[in-house]
Amino acid sequence: MKRTIFAVIAFVSVLVSCDQLGDKLSPANNYLSFEGKKTSVTAATAFRQDDRFVFRLYSDNDRVANDNFMELSFPDTLIDTLFTIPLTQGEWLVKGAVNGMAYSGDKLGRTGFQSANVQIKILDGTGACDLKISLALPDNRCVTGFYKGTINGF
Repeated sequence: MKRTIFAVIAFVSVLVSCDQLGDKLSPANNYLSFEGKKTSVTAATAFRQDDRFVFRLYSDNDRVANDNFMELSFPDTLIDTLFTIPLTQGEWLVKGAVNGMAYSGDKLGRTGFQSANVQIKILDGTGACDLKISLALPDNRCVTGFYKGTINGF
């Protein structure tokens, strides 16, 4: 009996500690975060184009590139995984801004950021997904993005 209780407690502890990229996701808490300040993503688009996923996260309802937005694309073969940008293979793109600092990059080079960790989980056959990204700026501060929604054209 004691072993069973210990096993259950150990399993729950591992389950709770596995999500290191931030909050539990729901469509109500899609946001971008920088230096502890969360900015709601009020307009988001996620779709499949050719052989890649494209995510556009905006803090402005007009979906304009303002002072707090993030656009990200990567190969659609990267599902249910954690990966690092820059990728060694495949097309990828990052573009955004936070607090007056712009960042962008693709396989040819990067400006305004060092690297990014991306976690994506496809939740069902309709393209429902969780996306988490943590992007390191040149001064080692991080921009994080969280999106829960559906990838159109999945």
